[in-house]
Amino acid sequence: PKPDPKCVTRVNPKGFNDGLLYYDAKGPVGGVTQIFTTKRFYTLGQFSRYVRPGAVRHDVRGTPAGVRAMAFEAGARWTVVAWNEGKSDRTFAVELPNSAVAARSAVGTSASAALSPVALPGRTATGRWLVHLPARSIATFQFR
Repeated sequence: PKPDPKCVTRVNPKGFNDGLLYYDAKGPVGGVTQIFTTKRFYTLGQFSRYVRPGAVRHDVRGTPAGVRAMAFEAGARWTVVAWNEGKSDRTFAVELPNSAVAARSAVGTSASAALSPVALPGRTATGRWLVHLPARSIATFQFR
């Protein structure tokens, strides 16, 4: 990172791409002793920060191709974590029990964002929640 400080923030097709954190193994010699977070670190945060121990996981069916989603129930609180592996944006509807009356928060991680606020899902006339996911992103939505 000393000769190329941006190397820790862009994809390295010739290097490791499987960790949560990055550090310079020669840091004590080169003077760069920082620990850098990767996108995988923030993806893990979509779950670890918003899905609490004891929450019950529920399957989410009917997502578009390339989209995966899980719903978690903890009392009257619902959390939906969804990710879009595709190359184009996707929108889909999620149906939650009547106890989920309002969308409370939404955060996303993408190539340009890390656990940043994103648009709340809108409620349709049928009571379902309309979720929008940009290409190659992951988002967490909380309902209460």
